[in-house]
Amino acid sequence: MADKINISMVDGYYSPSTVLWLLAEDLTVRQAALLLLNEDPEDYPDAEYPDNHRQVPSGYQAARQVIASALLAKKITGVRAWKTKTAYDPDGLESWQEEIEGDLCANRSTINMESLRAWLASKNVTVEQFAGLSRTSDDFLDREDPSYSPKLAATIAAWRHVKQSPINGLSIKRQLADWLQANSARFWPDGMDSKVTDTFVNEAARIANWDAEGGRPAISDTKNDKSAVDLSERSSANRRTVGPPSTRSFSADLDDEIPF
Repeated sequence: MADKINISMVDGYYSPSTVLWLLAEDLTVRQAALLLLNEDPEDYPDAEYPDNHRQVPSGYQAARQVIASALLAKKITGVRAWKTKTAYDPDGLESWQEEIEGDLCANRSTINMESLRAWLASKNVTVEQFAGLSRTSDDFLDREDPSYSPKLAATIAAWRHVKQSPINGLSIKRQLADWLQANSARFWPDGMDSKVTDTFVNEAARIANWDAEGGRPAISDTKNDKSAVDLSERSSANRRTVGPPSTRSFSADLDDEIPF
């Protein structure tokens, strides 16, 4: 059996509108294709029109083809509707809309969502936002959980985001800190975003940083990163000293206790 494929949303979040779409029993091919990409179908009403390709998210044509071909092959259940063209009588006095059989209309063809989920599962493909709404996020993101910790949720979410969408040329710690600075407030209850301090951002970024030994060029920002290192001095030191690779234990980077 082929390895199971897992397609997950960046940061593991579901926008409210996406969740509402997923409650539908049936959706059009266009809507389902956009949801497969974690896009709100309402944002792309003209995805099917060639003149508006600039408004089509990356991957739409592939997602549309996957779903449309499964519907045409009757691998998933739904209602097939064909595109139409204008036909005229020989004299050109009358016209009507004529179906183009085999040319699926993604705006009018509908699919049953449970059927689509089952078909994806048969292909060993798991799409988290399609798998159902019984668990739309991890436990650590559940604010109703008595053990919910906004600091933990923000730190893990930052780790996930940078792991999935790293930026070349910027240190992992800097990317984590930037994401935390911009997004941490949403993990705190309303009115408590003042808890997001520079100390928290720096310490959370340090803990989530898996590249503690370096290895990528870092962009130092002494204003926002109190622990910034002068890379030019480090580079000079390395040129002056030649020796065997460091054997320092990884555990040396760990604090005795988490400082927040």
